[in-house]
Amino acid sequence: MLHSKNSGLGVIVRDAEGEVQASICCNIDAELQPAVVEAMALRRALMLCYDLGFSRVVFEGDCQEVNAINSSHESSAKASSLIHDIKRLLKYRVGWKVSFNYRETNLAAYQLAKLAISLLEERNIHILIHNVVLQEKLCI
Repeated sequence: MLHSKNSGLGVIVRDAEGEVQASICCNIDAELQPAVVEAMALRRALMLCYDLGFSRVVFEGDCQEVNAINSSHESSAKASSLIHDIKRLLKYRVGWKVSFNYRETNLAAYQLAKLAISLLEERNIHILIHNVVLQEKLCI
C-alpha cells in the first residue's frame, strides 16, 4: 500500500441553523502533525469568514492543542507559531471565538479533509458531503 505524504484540510462554515454557507478543502503537499493541520484549517477558516464579512463566528475544532488559543499562556504545541498568528487575528474580532468539539460532532469537515488528500487545488465542494451534513443536522 502506498503511503501518502500529503495532509488534507477541511473547513465548513454553517449558520446558526446548521445550514452550510461555505466549505473548503485543500491538499497540503506535506505530511504534517495533526495539530499543525488543525491550526492551518482554523487559520483558513478565519480568513474565509473574514472574506465573507461575518461578524459573529464560533470556530469549532477537535484538537486540544489548538484549543490553546483560548489560553493566555504561550503554547508549547507543535503548532505554536500558527496559534500565535491565530491569536493575533482573533484579537481584533470581538464576536469570534474558538471552542473544542469532539470529531464526532463535525464529521463533514473530517470527510472534507480526507477527500482533500486526493485533490490538486483548493475547492469548494460541500455538495460532495451533503449527506453527512444532513445526518449531522438531524443529530443536533
